[in-house]
Amino acid sequence: MLICPIQNKAAFVLNWIQIRPKVSQIFNEKDTRHWYEAMGMTGHNGIDWGIPVGTPIFAPMDGQVKVKDSGKDGYGLHFKIRNPYKASEFVGGHMSDIIQPNGSHVHSGDLMGYSGNTGFSTAPHFHGGYRLLKDSDKDIFSWEVMDYSNGFFGYIDFLEYVLNWKGTHKKFTL
Repeated sequence: MLICPIQNKAAFVLNWIQIRPKVSQIFNEKDTRHWYEAMGMTGHNGIDWGIPVGTPIFAPMDGQVKVKDSGKDGYGLHFKIRNPYKASEFVGGHMSDIIQPNGSHVHSGDLMGYSGNTGFSTAPHFHGGYRLLKDSDKDIFSWEVMDYSNGFFGYIDFLEYVLNWKGTHKKFTL
């Protein structure tokens, strides 16, 4: 199980109107497949939440952190969390700031950093992706992806595995 990386708190309040985080793009969304075919995928390989820059992002699972900045490409400033006990990986992309250092160990619910609009991004949002790995005796960041050729570089639709924070609703009404 994973926890939702975004709490269900009002991201913006205007008088009595509250704007809460919502899923803005689902896994393998059909309307945007053409964007991902150019990258060698059959569709979107994760879940996007449309949220303002600076929204707190939390670790969805326990594991070891790897931080990377791919500049204006891909996920931009992003993190990966690998869990050696469940042989899985979560990637969080388009961050404005990551506070967990490279190589650190985090627990579910630890603050990872803040959302942004870095990398290949059309608007501020947070991209989350999840994939299963092949367990081995090597360093966990050398482990191979279970099914890299599935059309999504091994990423799977993880919404059914997500436990939401108190006050959230299942699936798309976060």
